[in-house]
Amino acid sequence: MDVPKDILIFGCGNLGLEVAEQLRASGYAVRLAAADYSQVGYARAKDFDAVVVDVTDDEALRRLGLGDRVRVVFCLLEDEAQNLFLALSARALAPSVDILCVAESEGSEAKLKAAGASKVIDPYALSAMKIHELIRRPWILDTLESTLFGRESLDLAEVPVVEGSGLMGRELQELHLRESYNLILLGVVTREPDSEGDSMIYVNAGRSHRLETGDLLVIIGLRDEIERFRGEIQASAWGRPS
Repeated sequence: MDVPKDILIFGCGNLGLEVAEQLRASGYAVRLAAADYSQVGYARAKDFDAVVVDVTDDEALRRLGLGDRVRVVFCLLEDEAQNLFLALSARALAPSVDILCVAESEGSEAKLKAAGASKVIDPYALSAMKIHELIRRPWILDTLESTLFGRESLDLAEVPVVEGSGLMGRELQELHLRESYNLILLGVVTREPDSEGDSMIYVNAGRSHRLETGDLLVIIGLRDEIERFRGEIQASAWGRPS
């Protein structure tokens, strides 16, 4: 007998498919829906039950099980206005359903909650608040790599600033690791004056910070590139004329 499809995911883009893959791997039966035939076809090619639906049509939403068997709804359409409308319609059709959304822009969290969302995830705020904590928990890192990055060879790592390195005295915003190593620099873990612990300074936060011995650069990239960069740091070779 088929497992009841009580989880409904609106959106067959990268995010919708990633959520569906993770739920399926955990044993849940899901159905995907979108207004775009090409996206639905791509989801079907991955052996998902996916349907084309007009999210503005309440009867079409009812036929998908809203107000009946559906217990959880993910609003992951690429259009923010459609997600707002969908959350509003889903809440009206099924007052007890759990509605999960992702904030796509500043201010959208309040709008989505007002429309009826049970939970709104801001991926940018989440990464900003949690990334320093996550990198110190290897078992979380494994999950982060497999779900967020989707590539076994991609790592999130800390690289120490060592005495004598070409990094010493550089401003954080002066580092352009993407150009030389194809690495993404998130920021630096450092000990702030008058602080009992470490803190994270994000490169896009606009704060000035001159690198010192003991600082830890937090980077994302291919493992080979991270190791190459780490090796040059340890050899005090980075940033010096060749």
